[in-house]
Amino acid sequence: MGAERGVAQNLHDHDRTARCRRPTCATHRDRRRVVVDAVTVSLSERPLLVVNLNEGYETGPFRALPRQVQAIENNLSIANMDFHEFARSAGPDGVFRGF
Repeated sequence: MGAERGVAQNLHDHDRTARCRRPTCATHRDRRRVVVDAVTVSLSERPLLVVNLNEGYETGPFRALPRQVQAIENNLSIANMDFHEFARSAGPDGVFRGF
């Protein structure tokens, strides 16, 4: 539980300018939150709620295992992947467990 506890204690708060490397993107504000809520602490896998706060995105939140949060952040921060790709890859229970 040590790694999970560390992730849970460090609520990720991203609000910075990122440059998208894709030709259709411009500089934009990346805003997303990783939230520990009642569901997170009630389930054994501790799935964190990942919420996209960027305007113009219709992709809803999804849950991710704590060990996947850094991979999500890495890929989003360098515009290697988009939020909807992770949300779409979540399992039937709405939890992203990796690719």
